[in-house]
Amino acid sequence: MSGKAEDKSDVESSIYDVVKRVENLEREVNRLKALIPYKLEFLKPAPVSLRGVAKLLVSMDELERSIEEAKSALFRYEL
Repeated sequence: MSGKAEDKSDVESSIYDVVKRVENLEREVNRLKALIPYKLEFLKPAPVSLRGVAKLLVSMDELERSIEEAKSALFRYEL
């Protein structure tokens, strides 16, 4: 009979541990939710200046030349 009582105590202890872990995880998730804005306006893509980004990677002359080539290729078939 004592074996069953010990098993029941172990099961209750395990369940208690799991409940505590779940509560801790719920608290952590709620903290993370507070850090992340869930407004749709934040999810909309924002315009990015490729010219500004490219300045970091290539010289200004090369950048201007590439932009002109891209423009001419893009509008080549426009009427």
